[in-house]
Amino acid sequence: MAYRPDPVRVYGHWLLAAAGLSLAAAAIGYGIPKVLPTFHLDPLALGLIYAVIALGLNIVNGQAGLFSIGHAAFAGIGAYTAGGLSTMVGPRLFGWGPGMPAQLDSPAAAVFFMASLLAGGLVAALFGYLVGIPTLRLRGDYLAIATLGFGEIMRVVLDNTASLGGPLGMHGIPRFTTYPVIGVALVLTLIVCRNIATSVPGRCFVALREDEIAAESLGIATTRVKVNAMALSAGIAGIGGGLLAHRLGSYMPVDLSWVRSVEFVLMVVLGGSGSITGTVIAAITLGMLPGEMLQLTKWPWLQKLIGNKMVVYSVLLIVMMLVRSLWFKGGWELSFQWMRDSAARLRRRLSRREGPANG
Repeated sequence: MAYRPDPVRVYGHWLLAAAGLSLAAAAIGYGIPKVLPTFHLDPLALGLIYAVIALGLNIVNGQAGLFSIGHAAFAGIGAYTAGGLSTMVGPRLFGWGPGMPAQLDSPAAAVFFMASLLAGGLVAALFGYLVGIPTLRLRGDYLAIATLGFGEIMRVVLDNTASLGGPLGMHGIPRFTTYPVIGVALVLTLIVCRNIATSVPGRCFVALREDEIAAESLGIATTRVKVNAMALSAGIAGIGGGLLAHRLGSYMPVDLSWVRSVEFVLMVVLGGSGSITGTVIAAITLGMLPGEMLQLTKWPWLQKLIGNKMVVYSVLLIVMMLVRSLWFKGGWELSFQWMRDSAARLRRRLSRREGPANG
């Protein structure tokens, strides 16, 4: 008689993961707006969107071990692409006018919004691929300088493009990014990033990060792997930029500056380079912290400190560099195995405490 594996044991983890992610999307989309006060919703929404963008950067800076400081440019490309479609093409298709606010009141409008986000991601991925071909042959500081230069070039180009708003940026973008949209986008991004991390391309990224020469000796085309990582990372950032533009209602060239790129790098580094869970936690925390502190604090000196948040981020980064714990190295993930191991350690500690007492 042929052996038939237990389907619950084989597919149980997948079913639990799907149920957990579905509950997470529902909680973000419908639970948070009903539980949190109104003045907390906007900072948290920004933090959740930043988590999508930071997850894209984690593929390059964390998993592949490259150092890019131009991620804000890819997010800006996605924001301008998606926002341009919503402000230029959307009114012609759905009749949105100055006196009629744009609304996702029909399936066609919802599909158009999703298509605009995907278009922003594809255009950003194309730019990531084109930028990656010449620059990813560089290593170390040279790569960081090249990506930094690309970000500044895009900022200057958009700053001098009158048809896209020039220095004032693009305004009048429909505010389609509601909490249900954010919840679904974040969960889908987590699924994609997790599957990439456990797939063959993800293993190639890790091999490239650990030792590029050894990866080449094993037959891995390192340049192609780098370009793929950059394109994939830029595509996810483009979708996040589209979400951000449709949340804020506007997007300006200053949002493509190197300061914003450094903020995304800090989210990845402080969360643990390569850690998906840590990146999400750090991005949400750093993304919503300035807005929360400016709303809650009553001390002017603390408001000034939050206004100079780059100083705070620099101090945190120095502390993390000195500690160099497992969290900083990205060696921790929230998973079923981690929960089982934690429960086993807790049971052992309890048994050790009960043993002397009974003796």
